[in-house]
Amino acid sequence: QLGFTVTLLAARVLLGAAPGDVRPRSHILLRVDVPGVATPYVADVGFGTVGALLEPIELVAGAELYDAPRHHRLVTVAHEGPLEMWELQAEKGGSWEAQYSFTPEPFERPDFEMINWYVATSPHSPFAQAVYAQRALPDATHRSLAGLDLVETAEDGTIRERVLSGPDEVVQVLEDGFGIHVPEGAELPA
Repeated sequence: QLGFTVTLLAARVLLGAAPGDVRPRSHILLRVDVPGVATPYVADVGFGTVGALLEPIELVAGAELYDAPRHHRLVTVAHEGPLEMWELQAEKGGSWEAQYSFTPEPFERPDFEMINWYVATSPHSPFAQAVYAQRALPDATHRSLAGLDLVETAEDGTIRERVLSGPDEVVQVLEDGFGIHVPEGAELPA
């Protein structure tokens, strides 16, 4: 027990969505209340993109976080509904890019069991079609694997891309490049 109060929240991923496209809430993030601190934080270690948070950000409209080379902010956005809508944005090329939106409504573990079941099994979910892995490295490099595509983005924005040869190389990269042990005989999506 660390003494923090943690509330599960659910977000709609906006990154990559077409304008006006409404996606389901499929991403988990955490509201963290610290004893003796008036302002709560948003913590999110699972958003797999170069624009992901590496540190918690204050849950305050206009809050900005510089975690070099990343730059984020939280803003409130207009929407129809009784609860305040928040949007996490990442700076990219001098402008702000929406990552995801969320309301302060608490979600419970059973809610995420249903969400995760859909994300892992639906033929409409990209996560049921290919292996995905992301890792922020100590030197600020972001490593991502999407199917057979391995991409490393350096702190200065330099991108190295490589297409893996097949499932055996995917397993090797997961183990060596991400620290993920793949059990022998595991079947990977095509």
